[in-house]
Amino acid sequence: PQEVLAVYEGLGYHFASVSDHNQLTVVSGGVTHLPGIELTAHYSPQTRPVHVNAICVKSAAKGVAGREKSGAEVLQETLATAQGTGAALIVVNHPNYGRALRRADLAGASGFNAIEITSGHKETREDDRKAPLSAEGIWDELLSEGREVWAVAADDSHQFKTDGEAQPGKAWVQVWAEDGSPGSLCAALNAGRFYSSEGPALESLIVRGNTMRVSVAGAWDPGRDRIEFLKSRESGRESIAAVRSEQNAVYHLRGDEGYVRARVVQRGKRAWTQAYRLK
Repeated sequence: PQEVLAVYEGLGYHFASVSDHNQLTVVSGGVTHLPGIELTAHYSPQTRPVHVNAICVKSAAKGVAGREKSGAEVLQETLATAQGTGAALIVVNHPNYGRALRRADLAGASGFNAIEITSGHKETREDDRKAPLSAEGIWDELLSEGREVWAVAADDSHQFKTDGEAQPGKAWVQVWAEDGSPGSLCAALNAGRFYSSEGPALESLIVRGNTMRVSVAGAWDPGRDRIEFLKSRESGRESIAAVRSEQNAVYHLRGDEGYVRARVVQRGKRAWTQAYRLK
């Protein structure tokens, strides 16, 4: 585990969580470590996987085996177990992986405050592309139904010394916290004060009054790069409120959006803000 944190320190990370399957790994050294567990459960048929990340935990826990239970039942039991750890962030991981979970399973579940919308693991990305509704689409539907759910990007890394499909440094979150202490980081994650990325970095994000302002760092190609502002889904489809080719973009509310979130596309990679609801 110390070597893993050293890898992330070398990549420029400030913090990380080593979330091993059904095991609380205590580690120090290198970047700040947030204690976490990937609660790993399954159900029949074909041993379908249900994975839930509990981050900033206070106690250990394990997932459940549900041979005679549905995916919705196993998910809810796993989420209840995650809540028992005192976690600040409870993430439903890669819902389309192995076709384990349906949108209805998540819509009927309680006890989670985040969903993984992109992963650094090639296999989960391929599963997501083949699904009837992407993980981002599932998140959008939950938001449109009034749920308060944060979007998370995570590595799901497995290979550190050899080449493979799950290398580190492919997907991450960037947090607005008071400082770099575990307490401040966990509080920020719990409150949704972060954005998710697989490449682009934000210079700033300002949500004030009737405007949302997004500024993106790095080289910008106005012919290819863009900032998309999205609102509540309409007729079951993703609803784009506006698209801007500027590196510093502003969206002015009309008043009927329900919520607004931004998706940055830069050099073929994406970043996502959280959704901000209209009052």
